[in-house]
Amino acid sequence: MTSIDWLIAGALCLSAVIGVWRGLVRELFALLGWIAAIVAVLIAGTSIAGWLPADWNPGVRLLIGGLVIFVGVMIATSLLGRLLAGALKAAGLGPVDRLLGFGFGLLRGLLVVAVMIFVLGHTPVSGSAAWTGSVLLPYVMTVLGWFRDVVPDDAAPIWQV
Repeated sequence: MTSIDWLIAGALCLSAVIGVWRGLVRELFALLGWIAAIVAVLIAGTSIAGWLPADWNPGVRLLIGGLVIFVGVMIATSLLGRLLAGALKAAGLGPVDRLLGFGFGLLRGLLVVAVMIFVLGHTPVSGSAAWTGSVLLPYVMTVLGWFRDVVPDDAAPIWQV
């Protein structure tokens, strides 16, 4: 195995361990939290900025307003996730939640690795012995092929990995 293989395996294992540790419910609420927080900032960030002192720099007001909303939404979704995960654990479904969290973690890790490989494929690293001799890289390239199938044709030039 090459250094690329060890990085791929390490990223997959780390993501899977985090998935088991947190469980599916908390993982999903974390993902939902990121999405909801970004949407909330885009929708209401300027509203909060309007409540801050008018003599402050407008950029600082927008930044603080966005941060307040972002952090608030992240905390709220995290608490909801913990509450629901606790309810599942109390109902005896904790092991199922953790097992499904393992699967979610593997999929997330595979996505992260695929993005990393996509980016590295456009650098000189892609010509190295570690790259060409990798055992796991062809499997990740298969995943990239799945993404290529769903991306519009006008984005085709960026897929030359």
